[in-house]
Amino acid sequence: MSFDAQDCVKSVTLHRMDNSNTIVCNLNLVTGFSVTGIAQCAPSTTFDPAIGTEIARDDAFNKLDELVAFMKADIEAGGPIAALLKPTTQTH
Repeated sequence: MSFDAQDCVKSVTLHRMDNSNTIVCNLNLVTGFSVTGIAQCAPSTTFDPAIGTEIARDDAFNKLDELVAFMKADIEAGGPIAALLKPTTQTH
């Protein structure tokens, strides 16, 4: 089983919080779950929305990469996630 974190993402939503320099990036995953990244940026005098957006997006994808790495390691080691993925055999 081979997959990349990018394959898990259905859509990306970016939002700058009202009256702040905080930008939130929400990765909507194909499973229905979400991973959120946040950038709490510099003071208003030096705030650059493009940099804040990049930081928030990187934060979200770094978190997703950690989850995917954990899942891959668990599957390779035959851990609990791997057990959940094994097909069940039905007896008649």
